[in-house]
Amino acid sequence: MSRRKPPADPHLKGISCGILLAIFGAMVTGGAALTFGEEGKPLGDAVMTLLFGVVPLVLGIVWASRSAAARRKAAWEETERKVLTLAMARGGILSALEVAAKTDLSLDEAKRYLDRLADQGHVDLTPSDQGLVYRFPGAGTPLPSELDPHPQAHPAAAPRQREQ
Repeated sequence: MSRRKPPADPHLKGISCGILLAIFGAMVTGGAALTFGEEGKPLGDAVMTLLFGVVPLVLGIVWASRSAAARRKAAWEETERKVLTLAMARGGILSALEVAAKTDLSLDEAKRYLDRLADQGHVDLTPSDQGLVYRFPGAGTPLPSELDPHPQAHPAAAPRQREQ
């Protein structure tokens, strides 16, 4: 039986390349700083240091930080998708324990995540016999497409005929 490799994180490549570019830029800048002031072409040295040292250093830092931010955003969106799917499956009522069990979040992270949703007004915090539960308004109700199995038969959906 062959094991499937998990899909590669596309953001790790950007983070790695950005770090390598920043290290290259730092090494060139550091090497130029050690020889700066020696006899020769100071303007040429400064231009080369700028082009091959400082610019790659800055671009590497920007590239790595943007890739890391995109990775965090993608992970957050994946967690959100899991939590909303779980809320729909549970009739719109969840506890922090359920979220922690079904996602990659720890119990404390799940509680902070749900509290944040409650602070933003997306969920209602309700005490129950089992502790605090989070109600997702609308998650326990069927979607409009599930309510009307024949949407074309609805009078508002039918095309109007011209009166003669």
